[in-house]
Amino acid sequence: MSKGQLQRGRNADWDLDEFTREALVKAKELQIRYEKSGNVGYLGKANFGALTSEATWQVRKIDFSSGVVMTAADGDANFDNVWDDRAGLTYS
Repeated sequence: MSKGQLQRGRNADWDLDEFTREALVKAKELQIRYEKSGNVGYLGKANFGALTSEATWQVRKIDFSSGVVMTAADGDANFDNVWDDRAGLTYS
């Protein structure tokens, strides 16, 4: 069985490898927002409970005008941006 695959056990329990369990736990701890207008979309992630006005968001810009180009706010993956300011952030 390769990494990330699920194996169903006798009692209908799922046997997850460590990598998959960690990814599922992290997904439960984050809130995700997506907004698209025209050819531009924004994807944001933050811990549950974070306000959209707090500098606790990881924000990505997705440009669909010539294929799909994804860039990061401030050029990094840090959780230090404000979701409400996504259109005015600098992306690279």
